[in-house]
Amino acid sequence: MRKALVVLLTLVASAAPTATAFAQKPDPSAAGPKAPTASQVSNLLQEGLRTTAIFKHLDAFQSFADNNGDTRTSGTKGYDQSASYVVKQLKTYGFDVERQKFDFDAFFQDAPSAFEQTAPTPTTYVEDTEFTTMEFSGSGDVTAELIAVDLTLPPSAEAQLEQRLRGGRLPGKRERRHRADAARYV
Repeated sequence: MRKALVVLLTLVASAAPTATAFAQKPDPSAAGPKAPTASQVSNLLQEGLRTTAIFKHLDAFQSFADNNGDTRTSGTKGYDQSASYVVKQLKTYGFDVERQKFDFDAFFQDAPSAFEQTAPTPTTYVEDTEFTTMEFSGSGDVTAELIAVDLTLPPSAEAQLEQRLRGGRLPGKRERRHRADAARYV
């Protein structure tokens, strides 16, 4: 989503000279504005959307991220610099630009997360390797017994070997499922 927004903003900024070529106020002394032909519009768009122009804008956006903790997320300096850059580009092409403030929900992780198992064997898990924080996660401690719900595990390798040595048949997937369903009603 973020990449799509960057591409969209880049295209808008790159195409702005083209759009403003036709958005100029008509000269009152002229006989009347002529609508551009499809060929003229096509040529202007092709000129405004050169790869070098697009990469110039992408490089600018990347520098804002590089200088601000690798982010341009709303509410950060990287975002403010990116928005100011787009405003400046649009104004240089003759657009009247107005920035409007609005409220939105945002999540910022302002402290490292901790995830620990306390029993039966105390274990500390490593953030971004063994777990990640979900957006809008609340803070605080949660201590509770872990309870498996509707959990059907296949027999262990040892149990399967023991069953085979006794000559017994191991239940198939369908039979295990029916047994689990039946056990719910007992």
